[in-house]
Amino acid sequence: MEKMKIIHQDELPERCRYDIRRFFEKPNCEHETEPDCIPILYRNPEEYIILASKERNGTNYLKWQASFLKKSDINSFKQYHPDYLNKYFRVQN
Repeated sequence: MEKMKIIHQDELPERCRYDIRRFFEKPNCEHETEPDCIPILYRNPEEYIILASKERNGTNYLKWQASFLKKSDINSFKQYHPDYLNKYFRVQN
């Protein structure tokens, strides 16, 4: 995983940054639009590696996709994705 290409979270499109925030935060109220709604963490960011890849969407359009890998699942990820060094970027905060 150390040899993976790195991309900074700010370089990703807003939709991917939003997905990353939503993965780790859970609103403590029903509607995020309420002014007193404060998101709380419900997943520990230390337990996950954030990955990003460009997925083909349509004929010529590439879009960024964020995915999340539990650190305990690294070995099985490498086994099932032997081309991970070419396909995925490791996201830095």
